[in-house]
Amino acid sequence: MLATHPDLRAEEDRLEAAEAALDDGVEPDDPRVEELAVQRCAHQMALNQAIEAAGLDAAEERIFEIYDADLKGEEGTEMSAATAITKMPYDFSPARMRCMELAGRLFGEALADAHSADS
Repeated sequence: MLATHPDLRAEEDRLEAAEAALDDGVEPDDPRVEELAVQRCAHQMALNQAIEAAGLDAAEERIFEIYDADLKGEEGTEMSAATAITKMPYDFSPARMRCMELAGRLFGEALADAHSADS
């Protein structure tokens, strides 16, 4: 999706650079962390809208359905996105981890709000 939307690609690159700047010298409670999380959430929402507009969300859903069908009978294979983030092998600073967790929570809330507004 980013390859076909230069504006989304540019914003992704900007956000990645800003997130990389959240090194160990930045406190997790620094206001920049929350500001960046809000910006990441807004970008993810714009990306999600572009995916839906292109019809890729339906294709993605089919892939997940096939994958889920293959997992039938396997126990303990699911975890939340927030838990998955904490298990990533990256050596992110506490500020960057907080930014990722906050952006994920904001994105989840935004999706839930959008879904309830559609209902």
